[in-house]
Amino acid sequence: MIREIKEVRETSLKAEHITVKRIVEDCLAEDIKCRNDDWWLLIKVLKKLNFNIYIPYEKLSLMPKPESIRRVRQHIQNTEKRYIATDEKVKRSRRQAESDLRKLYGGNYGI
Repeated sequence: MIREIKEVRETSLKAEHITVKRIVEDCLAEDIKCRNDDWWLLIKVLKKLNFNIYIPYEKLSLMPKPESIRRVRQHIQNTEKRYIATDEKVKRSRRQAESDLRKLYGGNYGI
């Protein structure tokens, strides 16, 4: 599964999201807890990708969600214009990913 994700990343962002969608759908179908708990879903997805992670369940609720961390970073950099990425490759990659995802999720075809 990890090789599959690595190959997909090298292919395209759309292909990566299609693969991740399949894995997330599997987790949602197999484990009802995943439908109500983003952390549980994240751990289940990572396990399907053969990552061995152990975090006691009771500690999960104390951790900020990865999406929250990304959104806050994005707000600080894009809205407040502070701590901007210094690597031009990262800047280009983020701009391209944003454009690609807008097309992917904003269009009529979705994934």
